[in-house]
Amino acid sequence: MTTTQLLNGKALGQQWLAAVAARVAQWPRPPRLVIVQVGDVRASTVYVGKKLEAAAAVGIAAERLHLRADEGEAALHSTLHALAQDVTVDAIIVQTPLPAGWDVQAALDAVPWPKDVDGLSTASAQRRAQGLPAHVPATPAAVLRVITEAWGHALPGLPVAVIGNGRVVGAPLRALLAQAGAQVLPINRETPHPQSLAQQARVVVAACGVPGLVNEHWLQPGADVVDVGLTPEETPEGKRTLRGDVDALRIEGHATRRTPAPGGIGPLTVAQLLANVAAVVGLTA
Repeated sequence: MTTTQLLNGKALGQQWLAAVAARVAQWPRPPRLVIVQVGDVRASTVYVGKKLEAAAAVGIAAERLHLRADEGEAALHSTLHALAQDVTVDAIIVQTPLPAGWDVQAALDAVPWPKDVDGLSTASAQRRAQGLPAHVPATPAAVLRVITEAWGHALPGLPVAVIGNGRVVGAPLRALLAQAGAQVLPINRETPHPQSLAQQARVVVAACGVPGLVNEHWLQPGADVVDVGLTPEETPEGKRTLRGDVDALRIEGHATRRTPAPGGIGPLTVAQLLANVAAVVGLTA
């Protein structure tokens, strides 16, 4: 049986980070990144810690600004307004999720587009749609780089199935692929015959948060698969683990290449995010 090639996201991420460090070193001062976190969601705290560690390794001056949830949305918006006006702050991240009931998009929109390294504000999306300079969301950008740089696909005319239409990955990825001329095959919960549609794709991107959804019945023989999903689960032994949207065992030998989850797109997202920060200095220096 043919073996499916597994992308080493950690090793590739280190290569990307080395390129970021080289770019940061060209500037007369370290770019300053502020990550605003509200509340104490453990997963967010861990993820912010990874961002801070990676940032320090490439010469970016990153810091966490922590707000208590009981301070309210007004405190968050006041903080973001102050950071937006602070000329010493080059990049701002609003760490999600925010507390239940808060307006996430309003918070993201409080970040001016040059400092919006997550690329998730309405202004950033509008600028990208118009072909104007703006940051590309890190996870979709990382997915595109895997497809084109690591796997060598040309996007024009490439059939790509994108499973999921979320704010952070699915929706911006579909838009970016369409802008690049790819044949986007969108799949949602309401899509009729989703497996048949996915089988038309040369590349399948799973970003729906449904563990193990994608198996061999979703793929044409030899397809490449990008697994963006990471859902916390508990094993029968009581251990906490993370599981991707792809059933790796069932697509083994059926897919040509795949990214693991975890250990695939995650490290690349952090590296791409810091690449966006390095690019901010180019806009504001």
